[in-house]
Amino acid sequence: ALLNASGDDATLRRLVVELASRLRHRGPDWSSVWTDGRKNFLAHERLAIMDPRECGDQPMHNAEGTISWVVNGEIYNFEQLRDDHGLDCRTTSDSEVVGLLYEKYGSGFVSMLDGMFVFTIVDSRGEEPVYMAGRDHMGISPMYIGYGEDGSTWTASEMKCFQHVPGIKDYEIFPPGHFTLWRAGDKPE
Repeated sequence: ALLNASGDDATLRRLVVELASRLRHRGPDWSSVWTDGRKNFLAHERLAIMDPRECGDQPMHNAEGTISWVVNGEIYNFEQLRDDHGLDCRTTSDSEVVGLLYEKYGSGFVSMLDGMFVFTIVDSRGEEPVYMAGRDHMGISPMYIGYGEDGSTWTASEMKCFQHVPGIKDYEIFPPGHFTLWRAGDKPE
């Protein structure tokens, strides 16, 4: 993901596509990039296991298109979460519950998840976007976070997405069992 970036949209999109292609080996079934037109990009390389149909492709979006997200890994208890919380899922993908639970409960939903996962969410419901990223408690699924010279934030499941990229001044491992919520212009903690 590239969040709160600056620059030309077409140039940023090409960069995100190129960096996502570095992860093609992780998900050879589908590749997609989404932008909200406000300098936020989500990319996903999909390995279709849980719902191999197109409707399970990522990035995913809520019904209004105001919340978008990508997930890597597996949510073991997604069926129980879907049923117990009355989520209106359009797919049988385990990834769908992440954004829908966020929509319903805010950041507190993370404690409900059982699995090995990382995720990034863009919430465009307000005047300024809100971002959220999280990683499973054991850190089974890898995640890295990077910081751009322009105040942008980057997330990826492999650090090679950040290497040799002009404009990324620093990157680090996103801690296991951690989630963060931040607004455009702020640095995630």
